[in-house]
Amino acid sequence: MEEIQNTGKLKRRDEVEEGVQWDLNDLFNSEEAFEEAFQKAKEEIKAFRGLKGTVGVSKEAFLDSIKAYESLDRLIGRVYAYAYLHKDEDLANVKYQGLADRAIGLITSYGEAVSFYVPEILEIPEETVSTWLKEKDMALYRHFFEDIFRTKAHTLTKEMEELLAGMGEVLNAPEHIYDIFTSADMEFPEVTNEKGEKVELSEGTFSLFRSTEDREVRKNAFEALFKTYLRYQNTMAMTLAGNTKKNVAVAKARKYENTRQWALDGNHIPESVYDNMIKTIHDRIEPLHRYTALRKKVLGLDEVHPYDLYVPLVKEVKFDIPFEEGKKMVLEGLRPMGEEYLSILKKGLDSRWIDVYPNKGKQSGAYSFGNYDVHPYVLLNYNNDLDDVMTLAHEMGHALHSYYSSKNQPYIYSDYSIFCAEVASTTNEALMNHYLLKTITEKEKRKYLLNHYMEQIRTTIYRQCLFAEFEAKIHRYAEEGMPLTSALLNKEWGELYRFYYGKDLVVDDWFTIEWARIPHFYMNFYVFQYVTGMSAGIAFKDRIVQGEAMRDQYLGFLKSGSHAYSLDILKKAGVDMNTPEPILSALNTFEELLSELESLL
Repeated sequence: MEEIQNTGKLKRRDEVEEGVQWDLNDLFNSEEAFEEAFQKAKEEIKAFRGLKGTVGVSKEAFLDSIKAYESLDRLIGRVYAYAYLHKDEDLANVKYQGLADRAIGLITSYGEAVSFYVPEILEIPEETVSTWLKEKDMALYRHFFEDIFRTKAHTLTKEMEELLAGMGEVLNAPEHIYDIFTSADMEFPEVTNEKGEKVELSEGTFSLFRSTEDREVRKNAFEALFKTYLRYQNTMAMTLAGNTKKNVAVAKARKYENTRQWALDGNHIPESVYDNMIKTIHDRIEPLHRYTALRKKVLGLDEVHPYDLYVPLVKEVKFDIPFEEGKKMVLEGLRPMGEEYLSILKKGLDSRWIDVYPNKGKQSGAYSFGNYDVHPYVLLNYNNDLDDVMTLAHEMGHALHSYYSSKNQPYIYSDYSIFCAEVASTTNEALMNHYLLKTITEKEKRKYLLNHYMEQIRTTIYRQCLFAEFEAKIHRYAEEGMPLTSALLNKEWGELYRFYYGKDLVVDDWFTIEWARIPHFYMNFYVFQYVTGMSAGIAFKDRIVQGEAMRDQYLGFLKSGSHAYSLDILKKAGVDMNTPEPILSALNTFEELLSELESLL
């Protein structure tokens, strides 16, 4: 395979070697085949609408409807994957942007067409369902029915569900306004970089400025960014308040006690899991205070400010790791997963599941995209750095989770929950960190790895827990009728930062607007799952390295899809998120890393 050095010059898509591109022909071998599938999906949507009023007539009618539902959902998933992945190869490609727009329109039409389905299932008397489920051909759907009837009290009439489905664009207006305003309308000033050059500041370049060793440069970048948000603080507060009130209104309409209960109930997660997370981290906040104090000492500061939180404590160690070498590192680091897992992983690495390198117009970042009928796909922007190797391990964790679920579950249970989604990826990362720290003894590299791993835990567990606590607070205030003004939001943000980072952190007044740049607050209690996901991943790593029996339990988790509830699937594999133990595993790891880093600095 072609190896690309980071020369700073991006190739056009048509200049990238085929062998390092993903092969979307596995989805459809031609655009004609895609168009045929697209038209078939439109016809199936129309046919599904015609099932309205028939779902509960008989067991046979239900079986026909669920098969039609599965067929349609699978087909649309494949159509959408083809369009979406092609679009991300080059965002400037008008043809594929058009395909993606059409696919999104198809999904909207699909959502409206199936909106009657669950309410109609709920009209079937439960005693009738119980009788059906005793028959062999219905046994598969036991959990399906259980999950639907569990939410019966919160499901509206068919007419109301159709109304809500049709109002999706209106209800999501605050999020769309936020996205457009922050990505298209907000303009940031120029700042001076380390070379004394004037550079336009953006959300994209900010991540580079915040980790620079030049304190004046990073301070100025922080001030420029957050003072820009501060100028629009009332608009930003009104937008977030609008989204929060929308959540409160929908939760109330669905007869939930509060908004958080509604948000968590989709995955059958009790609020006690959320509260346990916050309490456990509050009880073990002292190591983060120690880490802040270590920053103060190592960086030689009188005061630690938010702009001092991202600069590495250890000078960056250069890792030049070509993709072929990165693949070998991942295979070696994940060796505790056993031969079956490694053989599937190697197949994915070598069979064009992955779009490896950046090119002009390619979607930034990285992700995994599962598909039941083919195999998962992974988008990377590999640049030969250690972070890129870790990203490869992370995304292949998602990919193999999708692969195992699809191979071991019927379609209806093949898609694992969002609550479980980050577990497989962070388990892989934890195993890679375990491998690197076990094999690398050279002092400077080891210090760098310790600091790097600590930053992953700080930003994913401590920081996201701070976000989750803020999100819970503002929804509670909205439920109590308290106006979510910028003054209130800024005050809450500043107080949380002072608690989490301790007395050594000075929170600048202009920094308290940081809540305004967090898009996840428009995703309705999403961020806490980063905390639970990474905590479960580290807990699984601790178990897997103990031996084969623990590994096999974990593989059972990967194979489970959604055939049971998320908490039950994790508990069966040995990690109980109803208890503090998984979060303590992660916090213990953080403290162990901190103690070693303190001894080396």
